[in-house]
Amino acid sequence: MDGWEHTFRRGDGSGVHLAMWSRLAEFRGEEVVVTTSMDLTEARAREAERARERAQLEEAEKLAALGEMLSGIAHELNNPLSVLAGQAVLLEETATDAATRRRALHIAEQAERCARTVRSFLDLARERPGRSDPVPLTHAVAEAIEMTEPDWQAAGVAVDWAPPPVSPLVLGDADRLRQLVVNLIVNAVQAMEGQADLRTVRLRLAVEPGDGSVVLTVADSGPGVPEPLRDRIFRPFFSTKGAGGSGIGLALCRRIADTHGGRIALVPPGPDDPLRGAHFQVELPPAPRETDQ
Repeated sequence: MDGWEHTFRRGDGSGVHLAMWSRLAEFRGEEVVVTTSMDLTEARAREAERARERAQLEEAEKLAALGEMLSGIAHELNNPLSVLAGQAVLLEETATDAATRRRALHIAEQAERCARTVRSFLDLARERPGRSDPVPLTHAVAEAIEMTEPDWQAAGVAVDWAPPPVSPLVLGDADRLRQLVVNLIVNAVQAMEGQADLRTVRLRLAVEPGDGSVVLTVADSGPGVPEPLRDRIFRPFFSTKGAGGSGIGLALCRRIADTHGGRIALVPPGPDDPLRGAHFQVELPPAPRETDQ
């Protein structure tokens, strides 16, 4: 048999990777099988380390490109947002009825919210830490649901949101955290596009009993993420949506979670969960007790 490789298990549980060759030979008038082996454990470990280093370098290059893209988007949006906010203020001042003044005030508030998001993009692009305030995460989730309402209503998606009786506090930037939730909702809605049956996005908040970590779960009833792609979905510019996807939504979510000392992961649905699509779990450290309100 020509050369083949296999990983064997030693008695202590460690692995050894061997390349083996077997040949028929004659020995004292009889045919015997002669096997030769070569230990490739260290060589394969070096190859794996080089592959990891290449992947890390590629990730760093993509993150740098993502930063440049965010910076460019932010600069392009700044001017029209300033005009929009200014016109809304003028409209409020010159309005002759209360209804128009309320609408103008609402436009100005939303323009300012967008401007804060743009500033957040710039901070992320420049790797600035952003604000560090006690943020009631329930409020951030509710605002994200409100901001994305036109998207999920137009798509015929139901949003299942059951806020806890007391909002858990995390330490961070409210605008960035809201943007993280917005991205997860939009991602879920887009994943169910064209789906004929159940279309639901479910959002839940929980506090871990041990360390008090705050856990946000965003689940959908879409097709889920294929197994071969699950390790790649958080990479910048990788998209499962083909030409229609930018590949920055989940990468931005991971960057926001990282800058808040947390993490984001794709987790499997429970065995009895009716939502069999993608389940994203964001875990964030709680605000220190002395900042609780």
